[in-house]
Amino acid sequence: MNVLNFRDIELNDRETIEEYTSAWAFECSEFTFPNLYTWGVNGHIKMCEHENVLYIMPCFGTVCICAPIMKHKDGDFNCALAIAREYFDSVGKPMIIRSISGPLKQLFEQRGMALEEDRDNYDYVYSAEALRTLSGKKYHSKRNHINQFKAMYRSEYVKLNSGMLDECMEMYDRWVSTKNDSAFGIKEEKQAIKRLVPNMEQLSVCGCGIRVDGRLEAFSLGQLINKDTALIHIEKANPDIQGLYPFINQQFLINEFPDVEYVNREEDMGLEGLRKAKLSYNPTGFVEKYIYREC
Repeated sequence: MNVLNFRDIELNDRETIEEYTSAWAFECSEFTFPNLYTWGVNGHIKMCEHENVLYIMPCFGTVCICAPIMKHKDGDFNCALAIAREYFDSVGKPMIIRSISGPLKQLFEQRGMALEEDRDNYDYVYSAEALRTLSGKKYHSKRNHINQFKAMYRSEYVKLNSGMLDECMEMYDRWVSTKNDSAFGIKEEKQAIKRLVPNMEQLSVCGCGIRVDGRLEAFSLGQLINKDTALIHIEKANPDIQGLYPFINQQFLINEFPDVEYVNREEDMGLEGLRKAKLSYNPTGFVEKYIYREC
């Protein structure tokens, strides 16, 4: 019998979800409410609260759940796993648990459950000061690109607000026109942005844009996940304007996150170009994530 009844995540679920996640001080991006809510548009991420355990289900293909989150750290994790296993049995699928990270990883290991690395979904973590200053030899090319951008274009930094959705979507559509619009995640990301920007105040998300000759050519959205770390949810820029990506990357941190020590720039999803770009900013480490599978 299935006791887990998953449903869509709504804006008013923030308090409930954060009551669970705050106790664990997660560093991974998946369990932030803005990510769950915005990427959950059209039922792509669902939730179920059952006996003081939060179950999150990504609905992007393979049937799986994220690591169960107990409301209290001393809760019965064996029971939480048993309920999860019961759910998978009810739908006739092997149990697959993703987004196992931080303190939750120990709970699986203590039970002798073999985990596999999910490298494609590791979050990239950087020194915020390094990305604000871009000093040193390893950032030489980034500084050059920014200097070329400043020399060639007249730009303006603007704070993003919830009324700028149309501008953001116009810019996003221009960005998509340079890509294969059937590529992985494009449609989902577009829907996520449409949900994120109008609700950024309620989600405690801030953003910035760069106008070039009066037109929005780049925008970025992020949040504080703790007093030391900023998380960047979205960053888009016109790829034909050289230096615009490193410029908005730097300026967003300087203006909106001047005091944080670290920046989490999320995962590369196994995309070769995105991995190369993220590595080019010299991460100081990763938020590792793991998968548990039962055959």
